[in-house]
Amino acid sequence: MDEANHEKATDSQGITVNSLESLSFKSVMENSGQSWGIKDKESRFVYMNKVSLDAHNLPIGFDIEGRLDEECPAPWAQFATEFRKHDRETEKNRKNVAIISTQLWGREQKLEPYYIEKTPLYNGLNECIGTIFNARKLNFYSFSQYVGKLTPSVLILTPPISRFTERELDVVFYLQQSLPAKVIARKLNVSHNTVGKYKDKIFQKAGVYSVDQFKEFCRETGLDRYIPKKFIQPGVQFV
Repeated sequence: MDEANHEKATDSQGITVNSLESLSFKSVMENSGQSWGIKDKESRFVYMNKVSLDAHNLPIGFDIEGRLDEECPAPWAQFATEFRKHDRETEKNRKNVAIISTQLWGREQKLEPYYIEKTPLYNGLNECIGTIFNARKLNFYSFSQYVGKLTPSVLILTPPISRFTERELDVVFYLQQSLPAKVIARKLNVSHNTVGKYKDKIFQKAGVYSVDQFKEFCRETGLDRYIPKKFIQPGVQFV
């Protein structure tokens, strides 16, 4: 490999092929207690460590290389479209993208939420050639629909639309849980009147006039699967 191929990518959020080829990086993945994997730009698997193979409940001896999500004999294959979408987002934006996937995990097939962070993978020419993912169990409870039913789902930590400000998105999150304005105010450390003003502006931007209409708007835009990243801390339970 020539000197140019040993150059590290200038994007601080990327991981170069050179770092993958280093013994230390391979050792980290192989010996990690967390799930690690690599995909190419077509979302075909290049690598999974043993923890990841077990976490995804793939058959012993299953050859993951070259497979798409939908080609894997596991329940999570149904989320292939969602996973592929986030792979492309990671590559296009050249930055880390995180999601929360609630599905059947492990050999015991327990329905649990996992925090999955994807990182763009570069070659020596600073060209994005795929993604690296890391998954770890997340101890938390989200919307009531996930608390009570825990139906398989993929939650996103990047807003699916750019219509709302960061603070408005915080309110959007709590409005979907049908929380009283006073409770939202306490959670966000603002006044009851301030929450009311945010709510009016949010409804105006969404073009709705009631909470039920707003929830429908959120389902149509994907906001019903969005959680502000600031509210999520792996290992910390929140309601």
